[in-house]
Amino acid sequence: MRIKTTGRPSHVSLEIVRKAAYFYGKYLIGSGKLFNNISLNIQFEKFDKNDCDYAYCDWTDANNSCRQFHIGIDRMLSKKETLLALAHEMVHLKQYAKGEMKDIWRPVRMVKWQGENYLHEELDYWEQPWEIEAYGREKGLYFKFLTFLQYGEPE
Repeated sequence: MRIKTTGRPSHVSLEIVRKAAYFYGKYLIGSGKLFNNISLNIQFEKFDKNDCDYAYCDWTDANNSCRQFHIGIDRMLSKKETLLALAHEMVHLKQYAKGEMKDIWRPVRMVKWQGENYLHEELDYWEQPWEIEAYGREKGLYFKFLTFLQYGEPE
């Protein structure tokens, strides 16, 4: 996985962010060909304080075989919030890269998740299965990463 960063987070070093992205990616995708062919740009930016969002993940190449990604994160988040947001967005990266999730724009905006189409506007955010997975995995990934930082990789 090739990782590039732009901007600076306010409360965590870029080195830790890069280590976390690499760790999360390797854990979620594995260390094979798919992992090695992914390019990721992590951008730290100022989000509108009235905006409920604090991070997002977009693919920037072909929707049918996503390998280039952009993750935007609010630069004002705390260290913990930054690493949790990154973990959450890395789950979405995995979903796109493995073809578990695809964006469909015609005839209307939909998401194809695990082979089933969902109308984006008709499904409550908290009921979206891709968000359930991302929220369900973010804390575990975060704590695994903290353990990795403290003790290194298990043999």
